[in-house]
Amino acid sequence: MSEELESMVKMLSDSPEDQRKSMITERFKMIASQPDAQRVGVVKGLVLAISRLEDRKRKELVRTRTDAVAELPPDTRKIVQTSRVKAGTTLPPDVNMEDMALTLEAASLWPPEKRAIFKDNLGAAFAEVGQPMPDFESIEQTILAEGGEEKKSRWKFW
Repeated sequence: MSEELESMVKMLSDSPEDQRKSMITERFKMIASQPDAQRVGVVKGLVLAISRLEDRKRKELVRTRTDAVAELPPDTRKIVQTSRVKAGTTLPPDVNMEDMALTLEAASLWPPEKRAIFKDNLGAAFAEVGQPMPDFESIEQTILAEGGEEKKSRWKFW
């Protein structure tokens, strides 16, 4: 993974929320225009770089990334989500699962309609890649059981 990508993720993690979201959104638009193999490699690098951040910053950045992906135009969102699923097949399993759990934790704060669209799109990405879709409901229930409303409330203030 490039030092440039590591530096960018570190800079993003230190940036204010609105700036971070804007920069991530622009980065995803750029990534979506790349050839598939390059796109998957960049997304994999992003996930790995994020996984190396301290816990609080990692959660903040995954939440911002998740929000940014959900707000992308549908065609761009599909490309990005499919690239994330493809990248997940080459990531260390623990990194992939933690990142996916943090993504779902962030999405659990959204209104049910928005959360359903995001999950449906992610499910379509898993299907396109030929991977079994994780049991999102079980993962969400585990997240809520581990932290309940306190954990949900904590996300609202980050």
